[in-house]
Amino acid sequence: MLQAIVGTENGVHTLVALDGGWQAGPAFLPDVQVSALARESATTVLASTMGHGLFRLDVERGEAVPLGAGTLPLNLRGVTIAPSDPKTIYVACEPAAVWKSTDGGASWTENVGVKALAEARKWKYPIPAVPSHVRHVMVDRDDPRIVYAAIQVGGLLRSDDGGASWREILDGLDPDVHSLFQHPSDPNIVYAVCGGGGPLGDDRPDPLPLPMGRPLYRSRDRGLTWECISAPFERTYGIWMAGAATSPPTLVAGIGRDQPPFWRKRPAGADAVVLVSRDDGTTWTQSGGGLPDHFSTMVEAVEVDRQRGNRVLIGTGGSRRRDANGAAIVGGSESSVYVSDDLTGHWTQIPIELPGITTIVAL
Repeated sequence: MLQAIVGTENGVHTLVALDGGWQAGPAFLPDVQVSALARESATTVLASTMGHGLFRLDVERGEAVPLGAGTLPLNLRGVTIAPSDPKTIYVACEPAAVWKSTDGGASWTENVGVKALAEARKWKYPIPAVPSHVRHVMVDRDDPRIVYAAIQVGGLLRSDDGGASWREILDGLDPDVHSLFQHPSDPNIVYAVCGGGGPLGDDRPDPLPLPMGRPLYRSRDRGLTWECISAPFERTYGIWMAGAATSPPTLVAGIGRDQPPFWRKRPAGADAVVLVSRDDGTTWTQSGGGLPDHFSTMVEAVEVDRQRGNRVLIGTGGSRRRDANGAAIVGGSESSVYVSDDLTGHWTQIPIELPGITTIVAL
């Protein structure tokens, strides 16, 4: 039985596939803004939130248990479980920080290297009221010593020793890094999904030329050097990518036009589409077959369920809007979940109303 666990601007919602249709399952964390989900087991997920910290959700038992209460920051942008060790967990924080647990969330330690870099570089976010933050942490699936941290806004950090030390990577890469994805069959290839660039800090000269406004980048050496793979795109804003080890491998990404402040000023809104590549990201085509020509809200989430024939789920509707004090503006954004069973571009909308979607995982 497939369950799509959907993080939203207002809690976590469960969608259950039954007899060719879908129905709503248990909901968790009402009135909580969920930033990311990570599949922990066949019945549990970890949920990072803005303002309420980290939770373990047991879908089978209907329980939500806080992790790191009193230790972890409350504003968390992401949560990652190491592919080779489910007891190793990283959380990405706002203000910029990384915390790590090696015992399944029972205890936590802040990464001193990231903390030192955040203080030295004075990373900034375009909205002054919002601190810079670590948007995503990714652990290499074959070598857990290699860890990446996406900084908004400050480029990419890579560690070769499990976070004991870090190198900054800026050249050839938009500094507004939203998320990272490791190629489904070639671990040397890493992708960065970016949001349009920005200043790097008071005492750090910008790379020349500053590669602003491009959404997708590719590295063939595990993040050491980068090339832009989206130069001809009309749309310039990305959040997430996923992929499947088909033959050839299939990549799926959601891309919007411009940055969020522009969306509410035009009828097309985010003007977002779903793009697919079958040549490692060199060329991309827009996916249709049941999808609208464009979404007025952003394609926030892309999930490939490799356990069930590479079924793909996408979610739209996160508002990405903030008030003058930097708080998220919740509500009023259209949201939708679409499913493709075969990676050929035939999509079906799940007819269940949800708050603005921010993340999806499949159980």
